[in-house]
Amino acid sequence: DMMGNSCSVPRKDGKDRIPLSGFPVFIRMKAGETELLAGAIENAEIASAARLPLQFSATFRNAAEADVQIINPLTRTVKAEILTDREWKPIQLGPKGSLKVPFRLKTAIPAERFAKIKLPIRVRYQGKTFDETFETAAIAVRHVKDGFDWKDIPSVKVPYLHVMKAGHKWKGESDLSASCRLAWNEKNLYLRFEVTDDRFLLPDSRTPWGQRWNYDNIQLFFDSFGDGRLKFSRGVQGFDTNDFSYELLPVSKEKAVVYRRLAPDHQLTGGAGCGFVADRIESGVTCRFKAEGNKQIYDAVFPVRYLMPIQLSAGGTAPGFAFEIYDRDVPDQGAPQKVSNVPLPYASGRPDAYPVMIFTKPEK
Repeated sequence: DMMGNSCSVPRKDGKDRIPLSGFPVFIRMKAGETELLAGAIENAEIASAARLPLQFSATFRNAAEADVQIINPLTRTVKAEILTDREWKPIQLGPKGSLKVPFRLKTAIPAERFAKIKLPIRVRYQGKTFDETFETAAIAVRHVKDGFDWKDIPSVKVPYLHVMKAGHKWKGESDLSASCRLAWNEKNLYLRFEVTDDRFLLPDSRTPWGQRWNYDNIQLFFDSFGDGRLKFSRGVQGFDTNDFSYELLPVSKEKAVVYRRLAPDHQLTGGAGCGFVADRIESGVTCRFKAEGNKQIYDAVFPVRYLMPIQLSAGGTAPGFAFEIYDRDVPDQGAPQKVSNVPLPYASGRPDAYPVMIFTKPEK
């Protein structure tokens, strides 16, 4: 061991057993036996494994079908069995390998709400049965033609209220509530937010764009490849190079600008000289805005260029999408509450919690 002590290695059923821990173990072999040792380690098994040495993710073909991806994070082959269609089928994943298993959803992903999706997975490994569940949230986004009417797109209630100030009490839906509508075609992603807010508050016109997030506005977050949950399962939390964010910032009761706070890696958005820059107003994205009485309506149009590296296509990547609608009523105090489509207190830096958008096929 690390202290130079010689440790006994028990042998059972023709196999040597070495205890595993967080500390390194040094194995000394006779001259010329290193290849034997390498082969033994390559084919070693963890006896009485308490957990399955596999990771799971999922991609969606459409609103009714998914592919469950089984990933072997180890540098050696893993052999197991998976239950599909009531039948056990053997699987073998090479070092760092993966495979996809088709999965049909019992209920199609709706366009009327952000639905919680659970994909049950049963695997048998080393004589033990493991029941795993891949969980996500998703919404179907309808394909539209140019000149479509928002009345034809389902209104989706924003599901989560977050109170951020100790002692603050939400006074009901007239205090703060919202709904959204989502649509797409090969040219644009369309977002409409209808907000009920008992008091609309604008920041001072001298307030820097990057400091307006804590007023009445909408923050949008995109996980381009929808890989936040997979990376979180590997112990990686936070934004990565394919994530980005925009903010819809009102500047009057009849106008809002679009501000890009976070940009993807420039190699994903056109390369040197053409990639997007963070902390900028983006004139290429439009947002029509109107505040009247206790209602605010945001109509945002994102051309596909300004969503890179997201691809607007049915059956392609299902990107993660989150938003937060802030409500500030007192000029010299921060926003005490907001509504969002993620259950966590903050969506920023948590792409693992974002619902994914399923772009549905055009109707014939």
